[in-house]
Amino acid sequence: MYKKFKQRSVATVALVVLLLANFTGPASAGYLEGRISCQSNWKVMTRSYSGVDTRHEHYLEPNSTVFADGNMVVLFWIGARNYGTWSVEAVPLYSGGGGCIQR
Repeated sequence: MYKKFKQRSVATVALVVLLLANFTGPASAGYLEGRISCQSNWKVMTRSYSGVDTRHEHYLEPNSTVFADGNMVVLFWIGARNYGTWSVEAVPLYSGGGGCIQR
């Protein structure tokens, strides 16, 4: 019984480690992405924070990629549709994401 419990524990720990690596790996590598859908009369914004001056890359489909230099970039997608796939990239990337802001 102890041997079976030990095998299950090892399998559970391995699964948790794989899941953590899957979700935290992209951020530590400098890349985050997601999908967003904002209500009518709201606009999409993307943000990234690197802590040091570096080049940031922001994308919202189907728009072109926008590049900006600095330690923090906040981009308001004026004139873009209010839904789609977004991504932010910077090295290093401490935090980033997409959100909605009311016009």
